[in-house]
Amino acid sequence: MGARPRPLWWLRKQLLQGLPLPKDRWVDQQCDGGELHEFHIRDRRDERRILLALIDQHNASRGEKNRALRVALCRPHHPCRDWACFLCRHRAWEEMRAKAVSLSAGLRPHSISWLTIIAGAAEFGIPQVEAQIEDTSASLNQLLNGWPNVTVIGRYEVDYWGQNQHIPDKKRKTLESFNVPVDGSVPLLVPHLHAIVFHPGRRREFIRIPIAKRFPGAYRVLLGPLRHYKSTEDNLDALIRYPLKFELPEWHRQDPSDKALRYFCRLIDTLGGLNGKLCYEFPIRSHS
Repeated sequence: MGARPRPLWWLRKQLLQGLPLPKDRWVDQQCDGGELHEFHIRDRRDERRILLALIDQHNASRGEKNRALRVALCRPHHPCRDWACFLCRHRAWEEMRAKAVSLSAGLRPHSISWLTIIAGAAEFGIPQVEAQIEDTSASLNQLLNGWPNVTVIGRYEVDYWGQNQHIPDKKRKTLESFNVPVDGSVPLLVPHLHAIVFHPGRRREFIRIPIAKRFPGAYRVLLGPLRHYKSTEDNLDALIRYPLKFELPEWHRQDPSDKALRYFCRLIDTLGGLNGKLCYEFPIRSHS
């Protein structure tokens, strides 16, 4: 059975008065001491801002209002799988964290590294982005086939660089290798993999060099150690949380209107390619 139907006026009341949604109680129960991490607090706050925009009485469409109710009534056993959903992001983090903890059991910190690979860049077009993600996954898995004791877990993130938006020099050098305009004349999509590499018995440099050769380009491949002043568990928490982060765009600071937020939702739905669902998890190939 699904969640009990709720009217829009109920959702508007909960949001405007700062009252909890049903799923808030479930997340609070899962957190030690009832405390949420700053990322969880931020995601919950931004989710509520988006829901308010989606139920605008005068300008939101019926579909947007129905979507807001679906996200608000998301439950652990009936997830909405919407990118804006605080609970679904929390669950995705929990699932990947459990996998990382299992893989890290018995490993020393120097046998675990973080990895970033820029998969490509494309002018506005989801098929090109999906093709770049598939090609990157296939190439990386070819390397992993030769390293039976190395495992990679992670997720792809898609950055959106808007028209006339300034691109930093280091990022510009990376994008130039993909033969796309980097002068801000066109918007760009930049898919990239954020991952954790478990490599017992292999030095980090012996992994970085083959990956960098497989994906040539300035600053395209970055492989680094865990932070020495943090525990392995805290490092894994941060690395898993990073590709699941959700931040409102810079231009929303200049235009915080509900209309701008609804436009942002439509934009992210398009970038997601799968109705805004959490997607693009790196496909792990078993070596057992």
